[in-house]
Amino acid sequence: MKNLAVLTIFFITVSVCRAQITVDFDKKTGSWSSMVYNRYNVIYEPGKDVDITFDGKNLPEKMAYLSRETVGDKTTIVRRGGDWEVTTYTEVRDGEVRRRASFKWLGSAPVKVTGASLIIPNIQLSHSYNDYRDDWWIVPSQFPVTKHRWSELKEGYSFSESTWLLGKYSLAGVYSGRSEMYLAAGFEFEKDDATVTVRENERTVDIVHRFDLCKIFNPGDAADIGTQVIYGREGGEADMMNAFSEIQDKTIGGPDSPEYLKKNIIYEVHPWGRLEMWAENDNRGNSYMRLEDLVPYYKDLGIKTLWLLPVSWPPPWVYTVLDHKSIHPKNGTAEELKDFLDAAHGENMKVFIDLVTYGINPDSEIGKNLPDDCWAKNEDGSRSIVWGGAVAAADCSNKAWQDYIAGVAEYWADFGFDGTRLDVVGWGQSNNWRNPDRANLATVAGGIQLNKVIRDSMRKHVPDAVEMPEGGESIVVKEADIAFGYALYSYMRNMTVTNDLPGMLANIREWLEAEKYCYPYKSVPNIVRFSENHDTAAAPRYFGAGMSQALTALQIFIQGMPLIYQEQETGFADNLRAWIKLRNSVPCFYDGRARYGGAECSDPKVMCILRTHRSGAAVVAINFGNEDSTCEISWDVNIAGTFPNAFDGFTKKKLTGPRGWARLTIPAYSPAVVLLTESSGPSDTTVIEVPDRHSRLDVPAAASEGTLKIKEAERWFVSTPEGYLEGDFDDLYAERYENEPATAVLPVLGRAWKPLESGMMDGGDKGSIGVVEKGGKVIRLEFDPRKMKRVEIADDDCDGKDVALIAEPKEDTAAPDWKEITEKLTVTDEFLSRETRLGRLDIGRRHGGNVMKLGDVTGRWDITTDKGGSIDWQHTPRMSLEPDTVVFTGPITGVSWNGYQTAPSIGGDYELRYVFDDYFLRVCVKTANPEDKIKVSIPLVGLKKHERSASAHTFRFKDKSVTLTDFAAAEVSLNKDILTIEAAESADFVIRFK
Repeated sequence: MKNLAVLTIFFITVSVCRAQITVDFDKKTGSWSSMVYNRYNVIYEPGKDVDITFDGKNLPEKMAYLSRETVGDKTTIVRRGGDWEVTTYTEVRDGEVRRRASFKWLGSAPVKVTGASLIIPNIQLSHSYNDYRDDWWIVPSQFPVTKHRWSELKEGYSFSESTWLLGKYSLAGVYSGRSEMYLAAGFEFEKDDATVTVRENERTVDIVHRFDLCKIFNPGDAADIGTQVIYGREGGEADMMNAFSEIQDKTIGGPDSPEYLKKNIIYEVHPWGRLEMWAENDNRGNSYMRLEDLVPYYKDLGIKTLWLLPVSWPPPWVYTVLDHKSIHPKNGTAEELKDFLDAAHGENMKVFIDLVTYGINPDSEIGKNLPDDCWAKNEDGSRSIVWGGAVAAADCSNKAWQDYIAGVAEYWADFGFDGTRLDVVGWGQSNNWRNPDRANLATVAGGIQLNKVIRDSMRKHVPDAVEMPEGGESIVVKEADIAFGYALYSYMRNMTVTNDLPGMLANIREWLEAEKYCYPYKSVPNIVRFSENHDTAAAPRYFGAGMSQALTALQIFIQGMPLIYQEQETGFADNLRAWIKLRNSVPCFYDGRARYGGAECSDPKVMCILRTHRSGAAVVAINFGNEDSTCEISWDVNIAGTFPNAFDGFTKKKLTGPRGWARLTIPAYSPAVVLLTESSGPSDTTVIEVPDRHSRLDVPAAASEGTLKIKEAERWFVSTPEGYLEGDFDDLYAERYENEPATAVLPVLGRAWKPLESGMMDGGDKGSIGVVEKGGKVIRLEFDPRKMKRVEIADDDCDGKDVALIAEPKEDTAAPDWKEITEKLTVTDEFLSRETRLGRLDIGRRHGGNVMKLGDVTGRWDITTDKGGSIDWQHTPRMSLEPDTVVFTGPITGVSWNGYQTAPSIGGDYELRYVFDDYFLRVCVKTANPEDKIKVSIPLVGLKKHERSASAHTFRFKDKSVTLTDFAAAEVSLNKDILTIEAAESADFVIRFK
């Protein structure tokens, strides 16, 4: 597909022709038969334009036409389909069509409705078949962003948005290059949320907005749904994308947010530390005093807002609440919490409180005293209990519940909090089938109402109070200040399953460019950007130490609001501090716009972003590769003409070379920033120090093994095959049990200081650990990690006064030559890759060692046990390599509850061994528990024929064949395209290529 990043070369509003649109309806059926634009009917033929789903049924394709009334720009059509009377209202004005519908049940018995739809049927923009090659449709939230071309339409294919975790904006468009016109469609929220689907027909497409209408209709009941908004206009691709943004501005808008959010950097905290430290009966003594002590550190880091996780219940169940206004003594006292707030406010920092507003613990006395109609009810009348029995779900549209939560919000605002983070969007968690209006009013609609109640209530006490719901779809910002950008995080994770780093970076740039138009214009800077939070796996474990730093740099410099999770910065805090300082000192970052296609780099592993502001511009170039890159950066000639002078953003040194071009050396996993100005110098000449990661490693090693003891050290550093880490000796005020080291309660530091144990040293033949003494002397241990039994920086008090550098060798220190391994095997942070006769073999390091790709024949493997265990969720297995063998070992885990978080171990370890050459791949997977049954599931893509004998299975594809052999004591089966190999305790088999 063509790069969508070219869509916004100039940051001005494009004026487009809004020629008159007319609509008409079939005189016999009342169906929508025409939408005429520039004398051309873009509806190829009448089709089903409205639907409702009830008791598993739908409206008939054709309905009886009852009446039509046209008054001015508005047309009302009444039809009957079965026992439904359907009224559609269509208004046409200034290049815009607005459609809504009302449904009345005429049957004799109640029916259950689960959704209703408004459909633009049979869209076709071009005048002749020869012009179709220039036509395409798009759903801008789709990743990767895809232009579905008319020449490739497949009848029956459709694409539907799913959840806000993957981007849900209910926008779709159809574009014609030859006709130079487009349709852009969205919806206006009233009571029912809507999802967009585009369905392909033989020569046309349908755009469907399905509304989440859920209701028991009794005879005579009626309900209407929200409005479908359609723009039909002349213009180019950029105009269509701007139309999406215009629709969102008009239908969502959103409140005005305080000015301080422009420079806001959010940091998520809890007195007990990171979620991975939360445990029952933990009494280390952590409290709000710990966070108070850390306020100066957060201030120095550049943090503007602290997001405090719930206070009313201790870990590990902080999101179950008996009393929304309580402070559980295990977290600290009210006085300690007030002192923490005062300390943050004294440093001009804001603090948000995390609230659970969608329900309360079923055993809560407060809940028992609220009216019964507060609660979401199942169809049998029982209360809906969600989150594993932890929460009685409320009907968020209920006035009594809204009044109760309003009191909660006022209480915490008066206590001293500056805003709220609302768990799970602050929306209801289940339908209320006793709601007299509709069941789904308890969820999204009620949630949006409740969000407004919370924001307004807090602002009675705090005029610039801010609301941050944990939701990413665009309607979140209808009554809130901040959206939670889970979609970008989700798509960054694709880097660990798709071994195409340049392709993934290009896809992310395209998606970010499209995402800009999916929100109201003023809300785009307020999308929270993160590479980890308490609901995700730790970024270094999931992406690798270096890659996680590069992704954090991306969060800092793209358009949005960066979020850092507690202690996430361990190992690169100095770099993060420098990035934040630069971000908040240059207007194009905190008050400008982003163009994700406005700059390019000669190195495909370097992602470029252009940021612009009326006062200047900047090019950010982030190196996602594991080696320093000397590369050429170029940017838009118009920007270069307006702002001809280029300077290094950190050093402020002038860059020489042709206008619109620079040659840079960018360290691995790091950003470079080029400031562009009209004047001969940058407005701020302050030099921002960025640590030189090479300086430590240039110092000759003191030893290659053994133990070195240092008495007065200021800093530590660790160099691994997947990145570099460095930091001060500081325990971050973590309370510990007697004789417990600081690393036991600081998990990120613990992984950094034990890099061999955490797997960061796997995948290379060189590593080092070291310290910088108070006088500046660097002491370094350098070693071959494959020969080491133990590698560790040890300092129980983390104060640098008694440090040990330990590199303990194995008894047998023999290791194969690294060059021999990498001659045939490519090793990166996320993958092992090798070329075979079947094509490239990709093994995912962050997915337990599963095969992600094997040529064109197989896709991602899945290895599980009959106890519910999975290898995929072990993000950082240990790995050892030989020239033709790779071995992964690690614990078998359960499946993550939310698909993002680290999954807990369910007991027992696994060993996964691959032996390969150009002609075969031998696989052996076994568990420590002899009672476990192993199942290996392998998708076979493009399978043409399957032949089997007693000792082999042969799979024939278009031009290749694969034979499965040596599967003794295993059950082999093929169901559709999934090959399954099951065996007790271990599965051992060979795949041969021909």
